[in-house]
Amino acid sequence: MSHADRTDRLFFALLPPAEVLADLDELALGLGREHGWSGAPLGPARYHVTLFFVGDFAGLSDARLAALAAAAESVLPAPALPLSFDRLASLGPPGARRPAVLLSSDVLAAAREFQQRLAAAVKQRGLPGEERPWLPHLTLYRAVPEVVEQALPPLGWTATELVLQRSLIGRGRHETLARWPLLQGEASHD
Repeated sequence: MSHADRTDRLFFALLPPAEVLADLDELALGLGREHGWSGAPLGPARYHVTLFFVGDFAGLSDARLAALAAAAESVLPAPALPLSFDRLASLGPPGARRPAVLLSSDVLAAAREFQQRLAAAVKQRGLPGEERPWLPHLTLYRAVPEVVEQALPPLGWTATELVLQRSLIGRGRHETLARWPLLQGEASHD
């Protein structure tokens, strides 16, 4: 399959709640003005924290979706996951334009442990996925000039659901294919 045939990017994610989405967008727009970035931030409909990148595919397969659902269900129930981000940086190899992301100074131990269990569950079902170590981050801009890492006021929330997302490659749109609740009131703390 050629890269051009791939229409659907699948990944598990944690989504910010509505009140945090507004704060993220305000932060992103302010950083864009401060740094003189052209273009718009990803925006509230696309802000997320990727837990596990599954891969790029030519369309959706019922068998693949069923296997991903089984993987997610095998790591549940699980407690809600506290997240906090307090640094701005660039990700990816050095180059003219890179993603501007939020990173965390915290270990995010509960989210890290959950991510490892989810990744193992996906791989046990013979599905592809990211091989690099997980780096918790939230992308604000897709391609801007390199950012010198800087501290920011902490912005956080407690993730109360796991979602399977579909990114329509080249169309700038994400869709939620499935949702699984995380146990509220039982959040683990780092």
